[in-house]
Order: sequence, then structure tokens, then C-alpha cells
Amino acid sequence: MESGIHDNSTVHGSVAVIDPNDSRIPHFKPGLPDPDDKGENDCFFEDCLTRAGGNQYFVKHLIDKHCLIRGDQGRSEGGRRKTPKYLTLCPTDWPFTHGTSSSCTHCGDIATLLNVQGDRNHESPAICSFCWTYFDNRAGLVGHINEGPCKSNEGFARKLTLIRHMFVSGLRNPEAAQISQASEGQRRAHAEAERVARAEKYALEQQLHEQAQVEWRAHTQAQRAQRQQRIPTPPRPQAGQQTPGAAPAYANHRFTPSATNGSIPSVPQQQAAPVAAMGPPLGVAPAADGLVPAYPAQAQQAIDYAVPSATVEAMARSIERLSGIIGDLTAANTRLLQEVQLRDQQVSGRDQQVRSRDERIIALSAENKKLAAEVARLNERVEMLASGGNGAAGERGGEMSDGGD
Repeated sequence: MESGIHDNSTVHGSVAVIDPNDSRIPHFKPGLPDPDDKGENDCFFEDCLTRAGGNQYFVKHLIDKHCLIRGDQGRSEGGRRKTPKYLTLCPTDWPFTHGTSSSCTHCGDIATLLNVQGDRNHESPAICSFCWTYFDNRAGLVGHINEGPCKSNEGFARKLTLIRHMFVSGLRNPEAAQISQASEGQRRAHAEAERVARAEKYALEQQLHEQAQVEWRAHTQAQRAQRQQRIPTPPRPQAGQQTPGAAPAYANHRFTPSATNGSIPSVPQQQAAPVAAMGPPLGVAPAADGLVPAYPAQAQQAIDYAVPSATVEAMARSIERLSGIIGDLTAANTRLLQEVQLRDQQVSGRDQQVRSRDERIIALSAENKKLAAEVARLNERVEMLASGGNGAAGERGGEMSDGGD
């Protein structure tokens, strides 16, 4: 049975619209706007600085820190993940600012909740979080569950507003303070248990993290050893020792007569015997005395510093790739230079046009000055002619007056 919502709020079907002015609500921040189910919201409580984004994260914060209870209704609506839940509060957790989850052992499950139905120490509003219907008491929630299936209303856009109104009703319960004081020992034991559980969880996470780091180091060392085994390096002979099967140290040097007696030092047979047994390298003929002649310097260097074929192929591919990149950059640079030259030509052509226009303007200005001077000269002549004509007319008039007399 759905109930109405009182205290500065109105009901539209199963939707509760609360007045955003919450200045008279104890332990609440005053003047908070309606929460946004999809955006970030500040926590309702005045001593909590948490700001969570989205409906799920904000509800999880209220469950972990402000004693919001979320339980299973004990029924299934069919389909995967279709297990309706309910949201409620318990007066034993008042004023819901203890920084822990709910310490009530009865209100978190529908089986035990039915045992305390009607008990004023556990009475509070509730919400069906499947169809998002608000109930003023637990009896309305139990009746709603017993009625059978309800329609999913996942797209309801004012879920956090409905939850906030439930907190408002729980904070305004006049008997909640006395009930909460009687359950103080239970809350302390629950808080201590949560603290121990968090410490154990943190220790387990640290242990797993350290174990993962050790496994990662071992894996890295195994990979490094495997790479070293793929490219074996010949052992380096120590000082005073010779690598078995290699030519004597003196075989790569040209002997010159001694400065004292002018004779060539003899070659010990015990050192040349192992080399003679292996035979001369390819392309080098054996000497007449059976000793292996000195290796050419380039062949000796190739033997000592042989490069694996895989490394050579990788270097060749890298060089080919770099050559392609250099070719592309060169072509792009050439194209840019051509564009710059074309723009320079266009700019120079426009400069010539501007200079020619300036010259024409200067010539026209000079011609205009000449025309203005000619006009002024002609005006002067006209004035002179006009003044001369007036004087001649006056003289003729005087002569005519004299003849009449």
C-alpha cells in the first residue's frame, strides 16, 4: 500500500517531490537543491564533505557511512539480475552520522524484518527500489511484497530525492533519539568490528600487492634469462690463459729478428699441436712445417665479434624503415619549399601591382594639380575680360549723353 509524503512535499503517483528548503531538518545542510541522479552531489549531512557522482556511488556512500539499509525482498521477478531490493532506515542508528553501516541485525533481511514488524524501536519509512514506491511504515512495504510482482521503474529520475525524504522522516522521528541512546553499545561493537574488518582487508590487499610484485620481478628475471639464453656469449679467457681450439696469441703477429742475436724465436710444439689437430680455417693453406699460419686480421675480428643473424635482420629492417621515413620527410620538405616559393612569387606579383597603382595615383595627382592651375588661370582671364567689358560700356554711355546735349 502506497502512502503519502508529508512535511512540505507533494505526491504525484509514486513520485515524491520534496521542497528543497531543508533548513529546519536537523543534521542536514540547509538549502540543498534537489539531487541529480546522473551528476555529482554533495552529501546531505552537514558534517560530511563527501561529493559523489551518479546514483550508484552516492547510494553506496549512504550505505557505508550513513546507515542506509539495503536488503533483499526474498522474491524474484524473472530474468537475470531481477531480484527486487528495499531501502529503509532503523531508529537505532539515529542520527545516521556515525560513519559506519547500519548496526541493526534485524532490518537488513526480509526474514528478520518480519519478526520486528510493528516494533517502534525498528519502525521507519521504506522504499521498494524495484518500482521506487515510497511507504511511510514497514507494514506498507510488507504488504507491497506480499501483493506479488511489481513493475520495474529503473528509469525513475528522482531516486536520490526519494531517499533524502526518507532520511528527513527518520531524522524527524521524536522517539529516535531515545531509541538510539539505548542501542549505543551495539553501535560501538559494530563500529569496532568494521574497523577490524577494514584493517584485515587492508592487510590482505597489501599482502596480495607485495606477492604480485614478487611474482612480477620473478617473471621479469625469467624473461631476461630466457633472452640471454637465446643469444649465448662465448666465455672470456682469463689473463694468462688461452681459449681451447684458438690460434696462439703470437700467431697473429709478425715476428722480427731479435735485436740481440738476430734469430727468429722458435715456436713451442706443445702449443701448436692443439691448433694443428683442428686444421686451418677455410681459405688458409697450411704451412710447410705443419703449423697453422697466422689468421688474417679481418677473419680474426669476424670470429671474435660475430653478430647474430637475427640482430642483423632487425637492424636492416630498422634502417629500411628509417630510410623510408627520411624519404617521406624529404618529399614533404620539397613540397613545402615549392609552396613557399610559389607564395613568394604571388606576393612579389602583388607588390608590383601595388607599386604600379601607387605610381598611377601619383601621376594622376600631378595631372590634377596641373588641371587645377589651368582652371585658376582661366578664371583669372575671365575676370579680367569681365572687368574690361564693363569699363568700355561706361565710356560709350558717356559719349552718347554728350552728343544729345
